[in-house]
Amino acid sequence: SLRVAAILAEVDIMVCVDPTRFEGIGLDLESDLDLGDSHEIGFAELGYRFAPHWTVNVRYQRLSRDRSVSLTRDITLGDTNFAGDARASDSFASNLYEAHVT
Repeated sequence: SLRVAAILAEVDIMVCVDPTRFEGIGLDLESDLDLGDSHEIGFAELGYRFAPHWTVNVRYQRLSRDRSVSLTRDITLGDTNFAGDARASDSFASNLYEAHVT
C-alpha cells in the first residue's frame, strides 16, 4: 500500500538565550521573521504485507521553512543586538524517517 498526505500544522517558535528573562527579549520566528503560523507537512508511507500476519511500513516526513526579511524592531539575543532595519534569514529543515514491522 502507498499513502501520501499533508498535515496543516500550527507552529509557534520562540528563541531566547536567557530563560530567566524570557518576557520581552525573545525572538518570535513567526512574527519577527514573518514565517507564518500555519505550515503544511507532507509525508509518504509505504506498507508491504510479506506474510499473513506480518507487515513492514516505512514512512518519510519533512518540515522545511526558509525566509529572509527586514526586521521590524530591534532584537537582542544574549550579548548580540540586531537593529530594526537589519536583514535576517531563517532556515529550518527536519526530516523524519520511520520504519516498523507489525
